Amino acid sequence: MVAVAAAALIGAGIGLAFTGSAAQEPRLPPQGPPPSSTDAALAARFAPVLKLSRDELFVPIDRARFVEVTRLLLKAKLRRAVPLPFDGREAGLPEARVCPGKRSCRLHLDIRDLKPKSGPFCYRRLQDEILAPAAPTPLPPDAKRCTLPTVPALVSKYAAPSIYWHVWRDSKGDDIAIQYWFLYLFNGFENWHEGDWEQITVRFEGGIAPREPEAVFYSAHQGGHFRTWRSVAKAAATHPVVFVARGSHANYFGSGAHPVELACLKKLHLFGASVCARVDDTADGCGPMLVPLRTAPFSADSAPDCSLTDDAAGKPIAYALAALGQPSFDGDYGFGNYLLHGRVPIGERGPEEPQRRSEWQDPIKAFSHAKPG
Repeated sequence: MVAVAAAALIGAGIGLAFTGSAAQEPRLPPQGPPPSSTDAALAARFAPVLKLSRDELFVPIDRARFVEVTRLLLKAKLRRAVPLPFDGREAGLPEARVCPGKRSCRLHLDIRDLKPKSGPFCYRRLQDEILAPAAPTPLPPDAKRCTLPTVPALVSKYAAPSIYWHVWRDSKGDDIAIQYWFLYLFNGFENWHEGDWEQITVRFEGGIAPREPEAVFYSAHQGGHFRTWRSVAKAAATHPVVFVARGSHANYFGSGAHPVELACLKKLHLFGASVCARVDDTADGCGPMLVPLRTAPFSADSAPDCSLTDDAAGKPIAYALAALGQPSFDGDYGFGNYLLHGRVPIGERGPEEPQRRSEWQDPIKAFSHAKPG
């Protein structure tokens, strides 16, 4: 038994403590060359705590588990998507695409036998098949009617969700950033699509010791927002608390309904003002809490707007933390994007591999384009 005392959570009205015995460790997904022990320790020290929302269906999963239930498609411009030979193994992901003729093309990891219009409950049933332990919330009875792909026994089940880390340093070594990447099986907000990569970044200026981080960036809807380190809610002094919006998996610094701008129309007769369509992105923090593995279990007070009937509020679920290594897949996670609950297709694109993104190459740029949170 391991008993560890922890500081109370700063801000957001949440108190945390470390008590009890350590959680059982899962087998970690296979990675490339081992990262440096210094970077691994740094990533563990600032690993986030994710507060899921009420009725959230998904948790961040291991990349190998996502890949093994997909087929590889090549979609050339003005052509139908065609399957390519692929054994479903993470190590077999292509790092370069070869387009037919002079046409532009993209590669897609398409989840077999499911389409985004199948709806989130079918993808959640698939998550239950490929991930242990049980996911955060129970499924409705009609979800059992979904036809799921056969899950090959390529990778043994892990005992926890997974979060990936990446440590970046500038050429002089003065600025350092730790990114934490979350891969969800499905995005079920206003648009439905397979695959959903989100991230937060902890930024240091002028090195690390004895300095504390300077700021933190949280991704949300093709952009994001930031706060100074001292104004971010933290568990045990070093673990930033992230409120995850239901369905969209956008990351927020506090609980509540967060307005999201969907589209704007300029109305010239209204003195040139823009009229915008907005919806609320709910991150209530009333679901389970994802915590770093290798610590004793957390206990937590629920967010202020949680009711007494939210049995899952604050329930700790340990996640495995691993470096995001090779291969760097040259394609998209998922195929197909739909509006109006899967009824209106709007394209084929899915989320891109993190290592192919500009914010991976230079995480500091994300702060310059972000809004204060």
